[in-house]
Amino acid sequence: MNKKLLLNGFTVFAILLMFSNSKVVAQNIAINSTGTAAVASAMLDITSTTSGLLVPRMTAAQRGAIGTPATGLIVYQTDAGTLGIGFYFYNGAAWVPWSTNSGGWGLTGNDGTVATTNFIGTTDAIDFVFRTNNTDRGRFVSGGEFVVGSTTAFAGDVIAGYGTYGINGYSNVAGGIGVYGENSVAGAGSGVLGVTAGATGFGAYGGNVNANGTGVFGVGNNLGGTYLGTGSGGTFSGSSIGLAAWKNGALANGTGAGYFIASTTSNVGVAVAYRTGGTNYKIINMGAFGGSVSTDVWGLNADKDRRIMFCPEAPEIFFQDHGSGKLVNGKIHIELDPIFAKNIVVNEKHPLRVYVQLEGDCKGVYVTNKTQTGFDVIELNGGNSNIEFSWFVNANRADYVNPVTNELISKSEDVRFPIAPEALDMKTVEQISKSQKQK
Repeated sequence: MNKKLLLNGFTVFAILLMFSNSKVVAQNIAINSTGTAAVASAMLDITSTTSGLLVPRMTAAQRGAIGTPATGLIVYQTDAGTLGIGFYFYNGAAWVPWSTNSGGWGLTGNDGTVATTNFIGTTDAIDFVFRTNNTDRGRFVSGGEFVVGSTTAFAGDVIAGYGTYGINGYSNVAGGIGVYGENSVAGAGSGVLGVTAGATGFGAYGGNVNANGTGVFGVGNNLGGTYLGTGSGGTFSGSSIGLAAWKNGALANGTGAGYFIASTTSNVGVAVAYRTGGTNYKIINMGAFGGSVSTDVWGLNADKDRRIMFCPEAPEIFFQDHGSGKLVNGKIHIELDPIFAKNIVVNEKHPLRVYVQLEGDCKGVYVTNKTQTGFDVIELNGGNSNIEFSWFVNANRADYVNPVTNELISKSEDVRFPIAPEALDMKTVEQISKSQKQK
């Protein structure tokens, strides 16, 4: 038979009974109650508005017992089995549930997936996009980066260029946050963790394209945080320490805990806890910055008048102390503070310098027997007065040596006008900064 058949449900049932032991060959079979012909592209066309198609139903064990199942064979599994209740089809090698890899991922989760073959994403060089309100909110770029918030964070650079970043977060809302990370586990974990293996890359990059923006905002001790209204590269707040920096390992020449640049054109600034020429410096000016150690004091106009005072600086590393004394029959020995004496060096090359200010009438005095622990003050010409005086001493600081291991930590004794360290190479940072401005 090579003809189109128009059948209703009763007719099909009767034919199946009649030819149950015979082969039936037909083309374009239509099953309906209206007599409408089958669609030309369908071998079987079933039409109904009151009922559906019911496929064979069986347990997982019964499904597994089907001998030599044909590729595309469909059944409905009535028990959970291994992969759950639902429709299964035979893909030519195994029975698989429709919810796994034949029609998409379930909204309530999936099981039985294989990490090496099942995935959400693209198989070509096209980005994988996430949307809300039909607007791009994030995407896995085909090159491997994850962009969050906007694909047009930098005008003219929709996707190209994000190879520099593992994750890029962007917010174009006033007061918004590009990337927000939170960890509520006390004493463990990080809110945001950034790691890079590139010599010219950054574990984390914080930028602000607003003229008065702040690039990085760091807050500790559960504070609200404070920032400059005019903007800054970074602002850090804490109730104990605002900003802490560690240099890992021992100090070597050209290293330190911090390096602060005051000018982008000449690489000048200050280094903190820096080492050069074998000497450790708490703060050192870099690149002919010319800054001076200073402090502020109140002026004459109460709290509205603040002035600056400067610390004396010298070509050598000195410690200073002062005190007062009184001659007894024209002489006296002054004993220096033992802590002060322990940290200075006094020898022929590094003499103790003593300055005396008399506070009464006498023949004058001279200083002798200067040692690391003290000195003598004697009246001239055999005088025997009992006048009072003030004294001031200046001594070279002794080398800083570990008292247990005897290791020289920082050289001090022979330092005089040492060579200043060279400014650090900032070319990489400048180039990246320029490229970001262009974007």
